[in-house]
Amino acid sequence: MPGVSKQTVQGFANSYITNSAECNSVAVPVTDPCLHATSNVTRRADELCEILRDEDGEFGSCIAMQPDTAGTYYENCRFDVCRAVPDEEEDPCSVILGFAIYCRESGINIANWRTETTCPVTCNVNSTFKSNGDPCPESCTSLLDPTVLTGCNSTGSVEGCQCDEGFVIEGRECVLPETCGCIKDGFYAPVGLVFQTSSCELECTCYGYNNLTCRNVSCHDDAACTPNGCICLEGYVGDGFTCQVECNEGQFTCLDGTCISARNVCDLSPQCPDSSDEFEALCCGTSHSQ
Repeated sequence: MPGVSKQTVQGFANSYITNSAECNSVAVPVTDPCLHATSNVTRRADELCEILRDEDGEFGSCIAMQPDTAGTYYENCRFDVCRAVPDEEEDPCSVILGFAIYCRESGINIANWRTETTCPVTCNVNSTFKSNGDPCPESCTSLLDPTVLTGCNSTGSVEGCQCDEGFVIEGRECVLPETCGCIKDGFYAPVGLVFQTSSCELECTCYGYNNLTCRNVSCHDDAACTPNGCICLEGYVGDGFTCQVECNEGQFTCLDGTCISARNVCDLSPQCPDSSDEFEALCCGTSHSQ
């Protein structure tokens, strides 16, 4: 459970023991860093963690029902703040979030515990932070294929950034529905993406909302179909549809894939079957044109 560390580090370690006959408990005590912290640090710890014992605050109802657990989280919060090194920002938020999750899983919803000064969250454009958000938000993928939400548990709530009304999720951004891309065999493609299907038999381009065109393709004999499309085998180079032998260092690759010595390039004596080692565009400025 996030934020719960059994009051002490040794308690946390002992909680992982599964065979008490062979594994001895950790008995080495851990010193509370707040005991040796300056008054400014301990005062800061009290201020930042007070939310976890304020019975009139946002966590009040949960504290009243789980006072011992709330006390554990409070002590863990102070521990984290006091142990922060001088140039490290105190971070009580993971512990406070852990308690919020604990309360929610115990059937007590905690809303709006974050503020501009207490563990604020910055969301991307067109989205807003919600402490009790929709666990199955609308996305470009679900708009194009509603079945993707079939297995989503819509009961309860989640904390996090959610798209504003009129926007849907695309990756990490919130966009207008009409700007969504395409879906093919369960794969979502944003507008402009060119991709191969999992069988490598089709190459598709997404031109706009559900506007997809595909053409038949096949991997080169010296390529393999991978999750990333056609990829040339080791020792070959190309785009997967066309592969040629990868020339060694010190060699020149002719247009047809033939490898010749780089010393024979632009020497007025074509070595490539297609004479590409003597093309003017390649040899311009060398002794070839002098």
